[in-house]
This record gives sequence, structure tokens and C-alpha cells, in this order.
Amino acid sequence: MTRNLLLTVAVTGLVAASSFAVAEDVATSQIDAQITQQVQEKLATDEPSLSPHILVSTRGGVVTLAGPGMTPQDIDKAVRDASETAGVVRVDNRLQAG
Repeated sequence: MTRNLLLTVAVTGLVAASSFAVAEDVATSQIDAQITQQVQEKLATDEPSLSPHILVSTRGGVVTLAGPGMTPQDIDKAVRDASETAGVVRVDNRLQAG
């Protein structure tokens, strides 16, 4: 009886922890999507000719910028725009000069 009770408590704890982790992942994904949208909007406003060529993604507040054929000045502007966006932890710059 005691063994079954302990097993039930352990399983219940695992299910609760798993449910919390899923809810946390959903909340983080929603925040990341908002950050991505804000960065895209900022780039579209500040760099309208470049923004269609810049791929923006966010995971855990880390924004990744990717795209080819940028000038060093354009890369600096895009990274600055992304880093100044609320919620951004850091910017992973994968923009290529050329």
C-alpha cells in the first residue's frame, strides 16, 4: 500500500513538472514570436531596402539575423536595431558582407 502511494505521488509530481515545462515552453515561444515581429518591424522601418533580405528568428530571447550581400554598415545597423529591441538577450549575427 505504501509503495503504491509513493509511486502515485512520484508519477503525479512528474506529470505536474512536465505540464509546467510545456506551459513555460509555450510562453517562451510566444515571447520569441513577439520579439521576432518587433525586430522585423524595426528593420522594415529603419532599413526598408534590406529588411526583405534579412531572415530573423528568435529562440530564448536570442535573435539570429541571417542574409547575404550586406555592406558592413548595413550589418551594423541591423544588429543595432535588433539589439535595441525589448526582450532581446543577445544577437547572433549571421549576416554576410558582400
